[in-house]
Amino acid sequence: MSKNYIRFFSVTVLILMFTVVATGCSFFEKQSTAKEEKGSAAQAEHKSNQTHVIGIIGAMEEEVKNIHRKMKVDQTKKQSGLTFYKGIWENQEIVLVRSGVGKVNAAMTAQILIDKFGVDALINTGIAGGPKQKLNIGDIVISTQTVQHDMNAADKEGEVPRMDKTFFKADPELVKLAKESAGELPKNIDVYTGTIATGDQFVTNDEKSQRIANTFDAWAIEMEGSAIGQIAYLNDIPYVVIRSISDTAGDEGGELYHDFKDMAAQNAIDMVRHILKSYSNDDDAK
Repeated sequence: MSKNYIRFFSVTVLILMFTVVATGCSFFEKQSTAKEEKGSAAQAEHKSNQTHVIGIIGAMEEEVKNIHRKMKVDQTKKQSGLTFYKGIWENQEIVLVRSGVGKVNAAMTAQILIDKFGVDALINTGIAGGPKQKLNIGDIVISTQTVQHDMNAADKEGEVPRMDKTFFKADPELVKLAKESAGELPKNIDVYTGTIATGDQFVTNDEKSQRIANTFDAWAIEMEGSAIGQIAYLNDIPYVVIRSISDTAGDEGGELYHDFKDMAAQNAIDMVRHILKSYSNDDDAK
């Protein structure tokens, strides 16, 4: 066998191998593209047929138990130590969850609601300390924005490092619905809008409470809202925090909290209920 023949044979085999590989790659690329297009179309169709889903987060059992009792639960899922209840409340599809106390718990819960349940908006319901003198026990504060009062790693107190963000704006439409819902509440409950300050601290000190109020013009002090606000901001979805005043966040805060937390939690729930009624009516009108 001549060297020329061997060389010709080798080149021919290489060409054939290259042709087979190239053909195979092209086939798999077409299959992959077809699957991606089919998946995208299915997701788009699902989204177009899907009603709005509202994620409702409360940190403690007192802040969610009466919602759970009233809603029609269609599905219960457990993830990351949390129990998520998906169903209908006030003719609105919701996912209800008790996050646990603190910013880490709240942020994790909010991200799961977005990633795993595809919620379109987040509502944080619960109780808070009220540092403003005009606030009474049971009154409600609707967030216009939230801030982390214990964030102090940048030049500006409250600013999240490398985000250049201090305040996370609440969704204007949700704030509007909340304000409109105030008329459905008992007359002895006053409703205010303003900044809600969040920190991993239960504040029961007059001096500290007033410093937070003065620094951020905060109307309520609590432990989860701004973490949810930051997650909402990063994911570009609307949110609002609804807090009913259970204590003064001052020297008497601990005693007042234990006496009035259940009543305050129910006031916040009542406002969320009226927000959902208005929200579902808006959907029906569309």
